[in-house]
Amino acid sequence: MTKHEEFKTAKSHFNIINLMKLRDHLALMADPHAPKPEVGFNMSDYYIDVATPSCPDQSPHNCGTVCCIGGHAAILGGWTRENGSVSVFAQEWLGLTWAESMDLFNGRFKTRNIPTLKNITLEDAIVALDHMIIHGKVPITS
Repeated sequence: MTKHEEFKTAKSHFNIINLMKLRDHLALMADPHAPKPEVGFNMSDYYIDVATPSCPDQSPHNCGTVCCIGGHAAILGGWTRENGSVSVFAQEWLGLTWAESMDLFNGRFKTRNIPTLKNITLEDAIVALDHMIIHGKVPITS
């Protein structure tokens, strides 16, 4: 069964369509042959003060995200400053509970032994999203 066939049979409270959009967006970013988007990917922090020089905003919106999973979800979902919090907007767009958004956006998911947030790769994020789409939960370790 292919990933997309597995996704079609998934049952979840998540917004599967938006999770798949995010997953496919990140997969395209990870493809070395695809054109690179104007934003990067960085899980070091999902919320920063826009004036913090050590964690520059990597979004085209100057919204205070370094473009983690939540930042990319917000950008794909059409976030603007009028929407308020990037993480709350992304949580709602993906259909996550608050606890699930904290696990996903704070890198509490485990797809391999990941020592710190800065070590989370696009591939790790894609595997986590695949797991969520298929199994209906964020892959966390206790």
